[in-house]
Amino acid sequence: MNLLNLFFVGFLGWTSVLTFGVSELISPTEHPSPKTKIEIIKTDSGNSGFDTITTVAEVDSSVEQNIENEFRYKKYWSSAQHYSIIHLEQDSVALDFLNSANVQFWKRNIQLSEDSFLVVNQRNRQVLDVLPKKAVLSIENGQNLKSLAAIYRNLSTDSIEPTIKFVRGRKSFFNYEGIGPHLEQGMRIFAEHDVNPMICQMLLLIESPSNPRGISVSGAAGHFQLMPSVAKRYGLRVVAPYNRYHAGDERYNFTKSAHVAARLVKGYCIPQAKMVCKTLNLEPDLDALWFNLLVLHIYNAGGGTLNHVAKNIHREFKDGNELIVTLWSTRIGRFGNSSQNYSQLCLASYLSYSEFLESKNWVKNDELRF
Repeated sequence: MNLLNLFFVGFLGWTSVLTFGVSELISPTEHPSPKTKIEIIKTDSGNSGFDTITTVAEVDSSVEQNIENEFRYKKYWSSAQHYSIIHLEQDSVALDFLNSANVQFWKRNIQLSEDSFLVVNQRNRQVLDVLPKKAVLSIENGQNLKSLAAIYRNLSTDSIEPTIKFVRGRKSFFNYEGIGPHLEQGMRIFAEHDVNPMICQMLLLIESPSNPRGISVSGAAGHFQLMPSVAKRYGLRVVAPYNRYHAGDERYNFTKSAHVAARLVKGYCIPQAKMVCKTLNLEPDLDALWFNLLVLHIYNAGGGTLNHVAKNIHREFKDGNELIVTLWSTRIGRFGNSSQNYSQLCLASYLSYSEFLESKNWVKNDELRF
């Protein structure tokens, strides 16, 4: 097994863009802290699955009322460098997702340096050890990695014989200092299209957060990883060859690609998610966390793939939350490891980004500006 195979197997099949460049970092200390006094009124969040927050400062009352009606669940958080986040409401459903072994494993992987590997039981995501990269690669080059995995199988507490994977840390890929300042602009654009800005946040935090020129092996490009055919369909200029950066390719234009991504979610992903719900006898709830995670799965894998899963999964679900958890371990058709991992990575990167913001000694302002 060569190094490339080791990496792809070790990363549990995630096929998102594999670019290692880190965009230029800007120190928050270079900019003065905002001093505007913001008064916050919290209101009942209902069943939205997201925090409800409204502001009575610096917002025209008519605009505020419109915002509250359409996007009652948003919470805007900014530092001196204008990093933004929409926080998930900390209800039992969200906590169950966020505290799951799958999401916690991916969060640990996201926060681990690429100089290290996690030794993990693939089935239950139990982390057995952390090894330096040099040691793992040295063992792999000597073709003794299977022997090392056999040793770790004996250390697992799983009642079922585990499959041991060696997963390289991905901290440099998830460059929150680089992508953070872009979130507000992207979320505003999604809100203009009446699309939940949380979806924009999740996409930007996992698609290509370290490299605005990122290109996947399938030709998807830019921060929103738009495929050439999709970008063309929505009116963007796309320049061949697709596996190489070109300044004239509008998928690398953040504003234009954000508008296309929002239109794609609204016009394709959400309707496809409703079709999946209809097949599975689930009531669509556009404000619910599970429904938005389903929309993200469709953005990643395609509506045809998810509808094929829905028609062939042959089981009933008590609610959409159960559907999402089931998708995390489902392999049907083209829905494989990378598809399973997608919403797990969305949640894990959200947690990691939240911790990144909390670790900074920056001034916070809660605002509602969508």
